Amino acid sequence: MIATRYEALVSIFDLAGFTSFCDQRDPHLIVPEFLGKFLGWLFDRISKRLDDGTRNPEERGLLARLPDFAKFTGDGVLFLWELGDDLASFYVYEIIEALRWVCDAYQWNFLKIIPEYIANPPPGLRCGIAQGQVVSLGGGEDYVDPCLNLASRLAKVRKLSLVIAQKGINLEKNMHRGKPDDFVKKKMKIDGIGEEYVYLLKKEFDALPKKEKSKFKDIAP
Repeated sequence: MIATRYEALVSIFDLAGFTSFCDQRDPHLIVPEFLGKFLGWLFDRISKRLDDGTRNPEERGLLARLPDFAKFTGDGVLFLWELGDDLASFYVYEIIEALRWVCDAYQWNFLKIIPEYIANPPPGLRCGIAQGQVVSLGGGEDYVDPCLNLASRLAKVRKLSLVIAQKGINLEKNMHRGKPDDFVKKKMKIDGIGEEYVYLLKKEFDALPKKEKSKFKDIAP
């Protein structure tokens, strides 16, 4: 099997409460229908946010490209962008804004339309983001490396819709059209990985109960 190493941005979407959703009576009657509608909605949102469909890749200008790889993980979805071109640093921040928007859209869009078909759907969508080197296996059929594990762990942080590993990503310096003041940078301990600097949405961090806030430490200037 041929393995190639790439610098990449990895995002993993995780459906909060998906395990409980699957534990209901006769899940085989409802879970496939929910996943079909959720995955269709998610891919549609990603494609519309990152590529409006009116321009070819050479004419996109400042629009970020679509993911190079996507995979259903069992309770969420992995998206991966290979960062090998001159616009890679810009793409990262455009992509982050798109992923942030998708998490919000799950609340104000998807959860408004899905009850027509499914009762008591997973109540939230979370996203973990990390940048680092990944190994491509079989010519892009799959990817492995620690940053995928990190993104997966960040996607499971309770009560937060978006957690971004700071390493390689400087929001304060490079968020061109975004709002870096919307984020706070904290230090957190992740089981099996160790301490990591992360960006959190300030409004979500401020709303955390005191016990949850204690899991995050301030970073000395």
